[in-house]
Amino acid sequence: MELLRNKYFVGSIQIFTIFHLQQDFFATIPFWSNYLDDLLCMPILLSGILFVQRRFANDSHSLILPVSHILFSVFFISILFEGILPALSTKYTRDLYDILAYAIGGLFYTVLINLPAAKPEKISV
Repeated sequence: MELLRNKYFVGSIQIFTIFHLQQDFFATIPFWSNYLDDLLCMPILLSGILFVQRRFANDSHSLILPVSHILFSVFFISILFEGILPALSTKYTRDLYDILAYAIGGLFYTVLINLPAAKPEKISV
């Protein structure tokens, strides 16, 4: 559960939520409308993956995602959203800056969120 209290993960969720509420009720900010979701995608998605692995698969608070998994995730999301979906539908557009945003988000996750949790304290009686 410590992962879900990580200030950078919580901050990513808060920024995402506040920004989308702001867009619904006020004017949009073009640059952030184009790239903020892509920037926050990796920290939010990879934190969810790590939480599930720690909770259900490994039950280890010290587990972190290997860099190879993070790179694969950035690559996979980039191919899916910037390659495959635009080829299938005109609703989606290719944007190389989105790939850069995914990569920056992956780096942000690697440095600030993908850390082993502190050992839980044992209660002695």
